[in-house]
Amino acid sequence: MGSYVGDGYEISGYISAAVPEASGERLHDALTFTYRPATRLDNVRVDAEIAIAGKNRDLDANSAVEAERVVCRFVASRIVSWDLKVVGIHSVAITSEACERIHPFLFASLYRIIRGTQASDKKPEESKPATTDEEQVKN
Repeated sequence: MGSYVGDGYEISGYISAAVPEASGERLHDALTFTYRPATRLDNVRVDAEIAIAGKNRDLDANSAVEAERVVCRFVASRIVSWDLKVVGIHSVAITSEACERIHPFLFASLYRIIRGTQASDKKPEESKPATTDEEQVKN
């Protein structure tokens, strides 16, 4: 990402799949997405909204939940596209409700990337297409 966030600026992001646990299972799959990075003022605004929504979070579970919903709405509003799927088959629409159901570790990384406090992971190199017979003859 550059040092200046222009209007309409979109960035491709990637979060690697979690390292397999001893059981062989992963906490979450990889996620490829396109997003509009938050500006400083976007972050200040959402932080204030979270504080207001969660002002009674220590005494009221509903207040804590509403503060988290503010975060989910923020993330959903910044995502342009993603390859999130349910059990690797069905695509998931980009909504705040969908964000509520993303694995906590994956969501935390997604949130930090959008806020500009974490860089995306390096996307694995895509395999090169097999060379044709004509290309092999040239070599």
